[in-house]
Amino acid sequence: MPGEDACARCGLLVARWDGYATEDPSHPALEQPWKELESQWEDESAHAKLLQLAAAVDALDVAAAMYRKRKLASPEDARAQWGLERAVGMAQTLYVAKAKAERPPRAPVILKLAGTLFAGFILIAALWAVVLVFRNHNR
Repeated sequence: MPGEDACARCGLLVARWDGYATEDPSHPALEQPWKELESQWEDESAHAKLLQLAAAVDALDVAAAMYRKRKLASPEDARAQWGLERAVGMAQTLYVAKAKAERPPRAPVILKLAGTLFAGFILIAALWAVVLVFRNHNR
């Protein structure tokens, strides 16, 4: 079956990894909602609700894997393709926002400029001191 050589969670090819487990990822909070979604597959709001829940419980990767599995079983299923793309897009947006939030704040340009000027003055003072020492030493 196509797709069996790839990770169900991220889609990376794993055919050459020894001992790779191909079990589908799961999350307890998504099991029942996914079953309910399957019974109302054409309802766009049901898909949105599942993806919102997945985002809330940090399981967008699991939702993407569920949609991917459904897409592999029915390649022509537009809802499965949409859900997969939406889950991946939401995960990327969420994780980029988390990464940005965890980064320390950047120093304002004025502080960088002031630091550079201060370092320049220190360097000039040090060079001036060296010149004075050599001048006094040569007399």
